[in-house]
Amino acid sequence: MNYRRWIIVSGALFALIFIFGVQAPITAKAKDLIYNITKDSPLQYDNTAVKYRYNGCDVELNGNIGILGDSGSALAPLSDLFVNALSVDCEFKLSDCSVTLKDGSDSVQLLPGSKRAVVNGKKIEMSEAPCLLENESGEYLYYVPTRFTATKLGFDYEWNKNTST
Repeated sequence: MNYRRWIIVSGALFALIFIFGVQAPITAKAKDLIYNITKDSPLQYDNTAVKYRYNGCDVELNGNIGILGDSGSALAPLSDLFVNALSVDCEFKLSDCSVTLKDGSDSVQLLPGSKRAVVNGKKIEMSEAPCLLENESGEYLYYVPTRFTATKLGFDYEWNKNTST
């Protein structure tokens, strides 16, 4: 393996180790259900189905779950909700393991385990930090606070706590 390729591979491995070291992944094994993250236990089952809708159509989470964080904020899989359903551009930066979402002139930069985001170049505190979650297939998904992320990207957002939609 040449030196340049070795540097790229070792950099990618370092980034993955850093990501998983920032916040230990949470494991969940049920489909389309809400889970609460608490300080006392890593995950608590809430027995409620979570639903997302965009322009009157259901958003498919592809068997992944929705979660509620300590603050009560809903978090959803970044790729299922923002990239696939809302067609938001997403960049992963290996150097600091951040994710930057862009829609038009709006951008939101997030880091797992950090309540600090960079929105259109300005640092802003969030009530809930993004996190990594392992799904049934063993894939690690990046979960983001949905209200914060959606509104900062210019989308309207409503959460119906009675129907978890």
